[in-house]
Amino acid sequence: DWESLFYSVVLKTKEIKNGEIKLAALKIANCLPQVIKLVAQSDNSLDEKISLLKKIISECQVSSLGLYLGSQSFYESVIKGSGLGILGGISGVVVSAQHKTTQLNEHISRSGTIAQIHRVLGDEIETNFDVSNEEIKQLVIDEWKKIIEVFHNGFRKNNKGQKMLTDQSVKEVEDCIKKYDPEYKFKQDTSSSGCYVATCVYGSYDCPEVWTLRRYRDQTLGSTRRGRAFIKLYYAISPKLVKMFGKTKWFKKMWKGKLDRMVKKLNDNGVENTPYQDKNWN
Repeated sequence: DWESLFYSVVLKTKEIKNGEIKLAALKIANCLPQVIKLVAQSDNSLDEKISLLKKIISECQVSSLGLYLGSQSFYESVIKGSGLGILGGISGVVVSAQHKTTQLNEHISRSGTIAQIHRVLGDEIETNFDVSNEEIKQLVIDEWKKIIEVFHNGFRKNNKGQKMLTDQSVKEVEDCIKKYDPEYKFKQDTSSSGCYVATCVYGSYDCPEVWTLRRYRDQTLGSTRRGRAFIKLYYAISPKLVKMFGKTKWFKKMWKGKLDRMVKKLNDNGVENTPYQDKNWN
């Protein structure tokens, strides 16, 4: 069935090495045509099929996000000389301009392959379902938009204006979207963001939920060595998450449920949700 096929591929992406990022993305993209076809041919009602599609899309979003962040982190570590690929851990290495260019091109190739997951999703839903249904049509459009609005824009912002896709490739995706949304016009996102995941989800740095999480960060995580290491890692990664995905509905929806449960548990355990002054973690 579709679940066995899909999850046998997706779950393996959770434990891959840096050199396997592109192959993992290809495997996900390659399994999707059969997965979507099996969902379309199932005996489920249309509403049930749409629910299954949303589940598949959500899993793909999580996987593509993880793969992209892995590629970005790997690229940054190499060009800074803090780790030469699988040789890793060689600090203070002087990296040549040619090597940086090579690594950038590999990062572009990996990221483009990761974004292809969403191209295939959109294409296969369009092929196997009736796009006259507004909900189906919107799923297709949203997947195509992710390629240029999320991954292409995010790559440029994370890599000093470098392009993940050529102008022609961007236009091809834009033309696909225009089949169903004729007024659509791709806009390059040049904004910057200093907020992180919780602030992005709740819309403010100063609100009860974020005050709770800030207290937990400073008073609990900050009291242990592992906790302090986690804080530093969080501040290294979370800005990239928000830059790439902070404006998307699925990102906020994915995190809100998790954060709501965490905040409730912390409040139940006595962590206050009143105004709070941060400890400096820079």
